[in-house]
Amino acid sequence: MGLLTSAHAAFADDEAAPEYPVPLIDRPLALNPGTFQLFGAFDITHVSVAGVSANATALNISGDYSPLRHVQLGASFGIQLSPDADFGYAVASGQYEFFKFAAIRVDIGVSNASDVQAYVGAGLPLRLKLTNLVAFVSSRPYAWAFEDDIVSARLGNGSTTEFNLPLGLLFQFTPRVSATLHSGFRERDSASFVPFGVDVMLETGHIDLGAMFDVGGQFRPDGGPGYFDEFRFRVFTQIRV
Repeated sequence: MGLLTSAHAAFADDEAAPEYPVPLIDRPLALNPGTFQLFGAFDITHVSVAGVSANATALNISGDYSPLRHVQLGASFGIQLSPDADFGYAVASGQYEFFKFAAIRVDIGVSNASDVQAYVGAGLPLRLKLTNLVAFVSSRPYAWAFEDDIVSARLGNGSTTEFNLPLGLLFQFTPRVSATLHSGFRERDSASFVPFGVDVMLETGHIDLGAMFDVGGQFRPDGGPGYFDEFRFRVFTQIRV
């Protein structure tokens, strides 16, 4: 009886998900089964076109939940606060972690820029450790990061398509502090971008605090917005329960 009990315990331990790591570099791309993560952010976006500058502010509220090992479901909502209060977007996501360092995701929802449009997209989040302190990354594995999708389309009045190749390096300075440098290439209809940015995060067992700074990096076509004419600053927190 004792042997059977020990074997059962060993099997259960093997099947159970490991404890969720504190350092970002060691975290799985999908949350542990039964874990819910709530994300909240405040954005300030600056845009300058033809010498005219404008600022906009927005809120983002997102949630991710893992019902099964390697599977993560989520939803993200954006609300524009200024210059006018308005609905921004609502996107649902599904993600499957097929390797420890790679996952595939699909997103579907609605987006409101100049008009309300349907949104569809697919991405490939990656976090491949090169050393104990450095990892190669692509995309962010959370519902709010549908903006990192490799291919996406906004369908409706004035439909647009986009190809995106997000690339980055994550540096784990201490078990609780990390910074991620982002760049890559983005093609949106006839416009081309080489964006860059940095995410900084303070990590704990259940709560993370962070900030992001991103530059749009448009360089084509001639006569369009310049490389530094659009940038965004975001502060955020995410809580796991």
